[in-house]
Amino acid sequence: KQVCLFMQMNLKDYFWLALILLIAFLFRYVFLGIPSINADEGDNFDAVIDILEKGISPWQRWAGLLPPLSPWTISLFVRYMDYSEFALRIHGAILGVFVVLFVYLLARLHFGEQTARISAFFAALLPLLVLSNRDAHPDNVLIFFSVLSILLFEVAHKKNLLLFYFLGGLSFGFALISKYNSVVLFMLYWIFVFV
Repeated sequence: KQVCLFMQMNLKDYFWLALILLIAFLFRYVFLGIPSINADEGDNFDAVIDILEKGISPWQRWAGLLPPLSPWTISLFVRYMDYSEFALRIHGAILGVFVVLFVYLLARLHFGEQTARISAFFAALLPLLVLSNRDAHPDNVLIFFSVLSILLFEVAHKKNLLLFYFLGGLSFGFALISKYNSVVLFMLYWIFVFV
């Protein structure tokens, strides 16, 4: 069974996809270190300091009330870059570009190349998504794993592949430990699938 969603793409398709991803990257990356950290980002930054300098897990810091995947993800970039606004936010920019790619693949799976390009272009420029990807918020990790999970479930359903159901469930688990409201998102998705 043909699983790769990039197969049957010609040079022109790759060119448009690369251009859209470049636009998505530039909108998320340019001047990423400006402005200063806001209050919500400050809480994540404190969690990163607890992880890197004090060895305190987010599970301990927030008594299990807030999921830990976002601070863990941010701490990887801060550890290898520096303690700056840019290092705190770069994960969102990178994950945001992948979300645009996932939107493209999902639209291409169901509607074809032209609709996929249009969908990805709008996802690349959608102000709310761009602004969210430029901040250090748990929503970046949530959106990444949620859209990836939906893409994997849709591929599994369309191609009848059990492995992709497993991978979609794994991705949903990562979405769950990034932000708990992913449960509502997936309930809505499964209601949409079965109704």
